[in-house]
Amino acid sequence: MNSQPDGFGGGAGEEAFSGFLTEEYARLMAARGGIGLAERIFEILKQR
Repeated sequence: MNSQPDGFGGGAGEEAFSGFLTEEYARLMAARGGIGLAERIFEILKQR
């Protein structure tokens, strides 16, 4: 995940702390049950 969102302008600590942001996003998605991708794929395959 080396590509940075447009909102980040760089800075001394960006490279060091951007990994923490990615980890927090992952933690939040897991706590909320994911993004629903598995359920959607299951429904599509079930229709076949």
